[in-house]
Amino acid sequence: MKKILILSHHFEPMNVIATQRAMGYANHFKKFGFEPTFITHQRTENNELVFCEKSEILKSVKTEDNKQYKVYRFRVGKYLTGQLLTWIENSNLNKFGILFSWAFGHLDTRGSLLSCKLTERHFLKHHLKTHQYDVMMGIFSPHYHLSNCHWAHKKFKIPYVLDYRDLWDERITISNYSFSSVHKIRNYFAKNYWIKWNGNALFHTITSKEWSSKLTQLTTKNGHVITNGFEWDDFFPLQEKSIDKEEFKIVHIGSLYNHQKIEIFLEGLSIFITKYPQAKIKLYLIGALRNQISSNDYNAYLTNPEIKLNTYITNQYYELTHRIGRQEALQRIKQADLLYFPGITEVKGRHFGKIFEYIASGVKTVVAPSDSSSVEEIILETGAGEICNSAVEVCQFLEKEWNNWGNNLNDYLPNQEAIGKYTRESQTERYAHLILDRIVLCSEE
Repeated sequence: MKKILILSHHFEPMNVIATQRAMGYANHFKKFGFEPTFITHQRTENNELVFCEKSEILKSVKTEDNKQYKVYRFRVGKYLTGQLLTWIENSNLNKFGILFSWAFGHLDTRGSLLSCKLTERHFLKHHLKTHQYDVMMGIFSPHYHLSNCHWAHKKFKIPYVLDYRDLWDERITISNYSFSSVHKIRNYFAKNYWIKWNGNALFHTITSKEWSSKLTQLTTKNGHVITNGFEWDDFFPLQEKSIDKEEFKIVHIGSLYNHQKIEIFLEGLSIFITKYPQAKIKLYLIGALRNQISSNDYNAYLTNPEIKLNTYITNQYYELTHRIGRQEALQRIKQADLLYFPGITEVKGRHFGKIFEYIASGVKTVVAPSDSSSVEEIILETGAGEICNSAVEVCQFLEKEWNNWGNNLNDYLPNQEAIGKYTRESQTERYAHLILDRIVLCSEE
């Protein structure tokens, strides 16, 4: 067994998609020759970070050990620089504080995350003196794991790999996107620090081939695709689906964003309802309600989705909810008659983690519109749904599915072998082989 040390800001019991990637590595690495050890921060029941005096950091460490992995959790030290940055965040000097942070490689900009970075480095400084690892992994985001892996390699000569869930800003993939002056400065610093942190890595991984191609432009290091995924145990054996002929349920799980063109699906649904006013059909947008202040920013949440919905359909045909727990969300997916995924047309390579839970669920997915990229490729490869790029196509698809539902017909025959490639276990197995191959190659060199 080789030993791998993994730096992850997100870990159970946090209920976010980033946690699922880390837990996939935690639960499966040992099957493929690696004993995983994680380091992360202690949190309250509300997922707030727990702070302490710097002198108490090492004393605060809690260790958990089970058959699959070990995890060290420690409180965040009260660093003066972090506290100063937090004060600047809440003052008129905020813009200067952000610029200062970028210039010195603190790309996360928040004071609390600077304290997390310094605390993690303090722990590593002591831990790596007495514990040996074959390789180290930093999971982005936040950025500070990338920085700390680079630092630990310089100080302790430990090999490392960098695992990216996202780019620092997905808009860099949009041709001729007009960035503001502030974002141009941020992108300049981000690009140069990513080049630096990647420089000594064995290799890096990211979640799509389009984004891997973008990263390859920044470094001569090899890049590989490790997508997000799903756990078989969440879906199989599939629970017996209750037959509900009162309503044809179309379900979307998660947030909606300003840049998603949901109007294509809504217009298609509107046409269908006009043609079939007697149809018992309803769109459930689970987790789409947000408490944030409305914003026109490209990456902002769609904070008032009901305004757009009411343009096309009346509220008897839809239901909006706030975020729900993961297990409840999985159950809503399983009990749907159709799953809805709005592809992101402008950003190539972006796919939310829920697409993998959709394809694993045994429920057909309609992608409208297509992203002409990763999501379309996954849907076509697995046969897990259909692509609709216009309101007319959406209406025709809904007609077919509604008739099948009413007549108890099922024409859904996904490719289970292809779907199986997207399990967290399969992705972790691939990661393990990549690391082993690179370690062998380095030893031969």
